[in-house]
Amino acid sequence: MTFLIAIIAFSLGWTAGSWWRGIMVDNLNWRCYRWSTDIFGFRPVPEGAKIMRGDKIIMALDLDSGLLPEEGIIYGDEQP
Repeated sequence: MTFLIAIIAFSLGWTAGSWWRGIMVDNLNWRCYRWSTDIFGFRPVPEGAKIMRGDKIIMALDLDSGLLPEEGIIYGDEQP
């Protein structure tokens, strides 16, 4: 009986985690950027482009800065 309860609890937790990930992570505006030696900076990777091994790639989340407070926020781990 304990084993059955453990399996049910695990299944419910896995289902809830998958649902939460779908809402919180997968639906965000993620973008990939590739290092460009032409401008010495990262440029957006167009859809359908081939990414090769050895390319410098970063993945970023596009945020709406209009939602930030007017006085701004401090970036970093330490908050005053």
